[in-house]
Amino acid sequence: MAIAVQQIDPVAHLPLVLGVLRRLEVATMIDRLIPPTRDALFAANLNRVFGAIALKALEVYAIPTP
Repeated sequence: MAIAVQQIDPVAHLPLVLGVLRRLEVATMIDRLIPPTRDALFAANLNRVFGAIALKALEVYAIPTP
């Protein structure tokens, strides 16, 4: 079976994004906040998940004050 490729987009930024996601431990936080069931995902407070990720980003990347 042949597949026609319409367009190829560069993905050079993906390793950088993956590194940030790993450093922020996003997958671990999502697993902790949302049990691995579809019903729990739909019932989850996604603002809580986003807030936890945002707080971790501030913790990891915040510039220390002298």
